[in-house]
Amino acid sequence: MATKKEKVPSIPAVRRRIETPAVLKVMAEIEKLIHLEPVCIKCGCTEYDPCPEGCAWVFLNKQNEGLCSVCMEKLQATVGKRVGWMRKNAPRPDAIDTHIDESRRQS
Repeated sequence: MATKKEKVPSIPAVRRRIETPAVLKVMAEIEKLIHLEPVCIKCGCTEYDPCPEGCAWVFLNKQNEGLCSVCMEKLQATVGKRVGWMRKNAPRPDAIDTHIDESRRQS
């Protein structure tokens, strides 16, 4: 009896079957749980599940927690607004010095 030799699929063919969107989503969830994949500490995006507008890693620590470029831009905009407000509303340095001098004279 002759045995029929089975055709072995190529690696790319196997990958196409395995790497479906559903499988990639499950892989992303598993990697989040075991912290193999970097995760943004602000929005939770990952390599397999990036921000809708697209992002890249700006900062990563040893625990694979980081900040993506989209969240970094939002953070910089927020900080910039607060710094601008502080500059407008902070007392002038010369007013602070005058207040300190007057309090020393009263003591």
